[in-house]
Amino acid sequence: MGSISTSVSVWKVTGNLGGEDHIDRTRGPFNEGGLFAERQGWHLPDFDDSQWASGRPSEGLPRAGVSFYRTNFELNIPKGIDYPLALVISNSTIDSHHRVQFYVNGYQFGKYVNHLGPQTSFPIRMVHVAQGIFNYQGPNTLAVSLWALDSSGAKLSFDLKLKAKIESGMAPVVNAPLTRWAPRKGAY
Repeated sequence: MGSISTSVSVWKVTGNLGGEDHIDRTRGPFNEGGLFAERQGWHLPDFDDSQWASGRPSEGLPRAGVSFYRTNFELNIPKGIDYPLALVISNSTIDSHHRVQFYVNGYQFGKYVNHLGPQTSFPIRMVHVAQGIFNYQGPNTLAVSLWALDSSGAKLSFDLKLKAKIESGMAPVVNAPLTRWAPRKGAY
């Protein structure tokens, strides 16, 4: 083995903000990782992204790196009928190595690693999101991290799909608790 020379005197590994004393008590310790965007809470509802440049995951990254995307939208789905929804990855750059995390109203609801399985063995890749995580009668926030691992970058296309329309005696669904964005002490 050869020697590695560097002028860095201290190395630190960054995980979720707060470590074992995690910040987001609503969603739990496994909801967030060490990405800058996660530590800052950019995936949470009410974060002000108005100063961000516009971009789309389908345009992607031209080289290795991480990009974070957010959108807000309203749903107005009738009560009393179960409408399962899914985020369906419809066109991903096949040959690139990249990772994706989906956040729905602040909850990390799916991970996708393009070059690893088992999700690559299925013809349709989807992340089912439960009613109660999506607000079926109001505002929603969807955030996506796209981490391109190759110098060629990565792109990702996905759609929100209605998977079925099920009439049943299902009781009304109560939405999951939603803590909102606030500045986070100690976030870097």
